[in-house]
Amino acid sequence: MPWHNQSAVRWASMLQVVNDPLLPRYKLFNEVYGEPFDSGGGLLGEGDMKRAACLNIPYDMQKAIQLSSNYSYRIVAIDWGGGVLLYLDREEAGPPPLSRTKLAVLGLSPSGKIDVLWGWENPNPLDRILETRMVLETLGKFGCHGIAYDTGNGGYFSELIIKMQHSFNARIFRIGYGANLKQEMMRRHAPNEETGEGEFFNLDKTRSLLFTARAIQSGVIRFFNPYSTGGSDKLQILGKALLSDFTHLTQEQIERAGGGSFSIVGKEYNTSDDFAHAVNFGACAIWHQFGYPNLLDMMDYVTTTQDVAGVNDLLVDSELLNRMQTMIGALSV
Repeated sequence: MPWHNQSAVRWASMLQVVNDPLLPRYKLFNEVYGEPFDSGGGLLGEGDMKRAACLNIPYDMQKAIQLSSNYSYRIVAIDWGGGVLLYLDREEAGPPPLSRTKLAVLGLSPSGKIDVLWGWENPNPLDRILETRMVLETLGKFGCHGIAYDTGNGGYFSELIIKMQHSFNARIFRIGYGANLKQEMMRRHAPNEETGEGEFFNLDKTRSLLFTARAIQSGVIRFFNPYSTGGSDKLQILGKALLSDFTHLTQEQIERAGGGSFSIVGKEYNTSDDFAHAVNFGACAIWHQFGYPNLLDMMDYVTTTQDVAGVNDLLVDSELLNRMQTMIGALSV
């Protein structure tokens, strides 16, 4: 510092840099002050998830099934895990991060809110038979109208079996992350008869995760309550672990070479975010069909126990109900 403060010219030059409004804060600390600074920030904190876990049900599959009949549209969403084999070539020290298959069951209430009723994590990342059976069982027990999952990961086998066993009448949403900066957030690609490729959806990763995070903070997406006393301690621990995936998401600003910056969403090193992606797939599949919510308007809604199943008439969106009834009618044909 003496090299700067003993020269009026150098001091003025440093102040000009410090006061530059376009200089990223992390670059100011790293390159000017010489201090470490993390450019990333968490999207959601533990407090956000505790507030969002406001449904009047604990983390319990049977209780979630009993409640699910109150939702006119239900979907199961999966983030296929890559297991540990994908990380055997890592050069970093320490244990490799596990990518486990996780699923979420979401219901759309007449008020337009999305309730995450239940979730599951595959305890064995390499057991594709187990996770395939759980997906099919979940589809049947919850009577889901749709299934959404990511493509290009470790779910090829499970996807093949699910299609072979597709005796249920549910629409399949095959989703791949990408960047749709100048297009709609979730873009549909029609089936290609020449290549045999089925219906496919391209989802902007950063935009969708940011929107889902804000929907959670706004009370538009709500979760089962693993903090309640209505379930077993072991189950509630599992439920809390699923919700913690959202707290591992980070947002980072990246500078462009030609000026300006853009955001990317990632995760903390050696942590899990699979359940967050499963919920993101399911929520975006719902919004793609029924329309995206106005988060500012829905923030004014008061969460009550009566609204848990979407039965509060004051909060019912009649236009949304009509779209849901039309969609359900088309599925039953």
